[in-house]
Amino acid sequence: MGAKAEYITKDHEYAGSNFRPSTPLYKITEENGFIVGIGIHFGPVTFLHVIEDTVEDFPKKVYCSKEYIVKVFDRNGKEMYVKLKAHDPDISQTRIDKEEGKWKRKFFTDYLTKNGSLSTGYIGEARSWIIRARDLFCVQKELLKKGIKLYTTENENKSLFTEHE
Repeated sequence: MGAKAEYITKDHEYAGSNFRPSTPLYKITEENGFIVGIGIHFGPVTFLHVIEDTVEDFPKKVYCSKEYIVKVFDRNGKEMYVKLKAHDPDISQTRIDKEEGKWKRKFFTDYLTKNGSLSTGYIGEARSWIIRARDLFCVQKELLKKGIKLYTTENENKSLFTEHE
């Protein structure tokens, strides 16, 4: 839905990834769109993976080497098959959405609030937040330069986390 829905969703089935520049999640960044969290923290925010497929030489191998052939349907209902890779379940154990990622969720929330990118409030009784996709992506790139990514363990970057808190 929306004025740019056609452009944002066009040809996603040919991207070969959920997160490359030709995907809806990345296009939201280009179009200065927003990400809204209603009653959630940063753990389940799929947009956070865009950086993995768009930053050259991302410093962590996050995908399994095996490619899967997956049946999908294009916008006209035509059946087609695409190759996709899954996130490595071993590497994913330290991700922001897992139990070990609590400190990263707090860190991201605090960091984004302090730099003015994140606005919080309530929608009904649900604690909610909003951020421009571009701002979130730029902050992730900034943090990546400091060694902080979705997969970083607290022990790996304890000093960096403490320094930015």
